[in-house]
Amino acid sequence: MDSFAPEFSLQFPSSAKDVRGALLKMRSYLGHIGITGDAAGQIEIVLAEILNNVVEHALQEAGEGVIQLNCEPREDMLRFAVCDNGDAMPDGRVPGPRLPCLNTAFHDLPEGGFGWALVHMLARDLHYERIATNNILYFSVATSHPT
Repeated sequence: MDSFAPEFSLQFPSSAKDVRGALLKMRSYLGHIGITGDAAGQIEIVLAEILNNVVEHALQEAGEGVIQLNCEPREDMLRFAVCDNGDAMPDGRVPGPRLPCLNTAFHDLPEGGFGWALVHMLARDLHYERIATNNILYFSVATSHPT
């Protein structure tokens, strides 16, 4: 993993309310550095999916879980590191991009299973590490789109 020097950093408790607060602070930071519109929306979607997964899965049993969100601007992207002290990812790796089966009756459609597919569509350079009792997920999200 290359060096990582965050310009924006937040540490917060692992609750849905605190995730919402962190996303609001990130949105403010994005505006401060001139990232708005679709790019800001995509970054927010990726972060919401990842942070909510941490709360719902990695830290569901922790009670006193803590999430650290770091962001480093680069040329045409933002690099992120999300660290938590929860359970390890299943099989020690990032879940794949596969969508749940949608070829079923309307009332049998799944409620979840779309998050990691969205993350894989909108983020790049996904890299997961487990160091001692901490999870670290690194990823990048583009801040500009080719025309």
